[in-house]
Amino acid sequence: MYKKLAKSNIIYSNNLKVLKLFYKILDYFVNEYRNFAEEIKDKKIYIQTLSMKKIRELKNMYFKIDDFTDTITLIYDDSIFIFICLSVIYNNSKKYKVSYKEELLRVLIHSLLHSCGFSESNEMLIIQEEFLKKIKNRNIL
Repeated sequence: MYKKLAKSNIIYSNNLKVLKLFYKILDYFVNEYRNFAEEIKDKKIYIQTLSMKKIRELKNMYFKIDDFTDTITLIYDDSIFIFICLSVIYNNSKKYKVSYKEELLRVLIHSLLHSCGFSESNEMLIIQEEFLKKIKNRNIL
């Protein structure tokens, strides 16, 4: 397990590249969207990459949906658990004709927004795509 300190969070991950990428996203997010970022202040964030089989099991266990997904975000009082499946993300990058890195960024931003209390909605997707565009345009990563 890898660990990185952010401004007001400790981030853990079983994947060093994902950890470093999420750290950069979080740092920029906190500066751009302070009002949303208050929701996650001082929480520990755990990011775990899972196999397709394992993420499907989790989706079925928590949501009673027997299907693959790219990410699951679980929020508790003092911590946030983000589960991602790199295989699903890779497959989606091919399906939507975007780079793997762009799709990984999209999924991490999506999970971050859920962590801040957003439910699936058009508003959330608009913020997600705006934030992704800002990151890409400013070469943050």
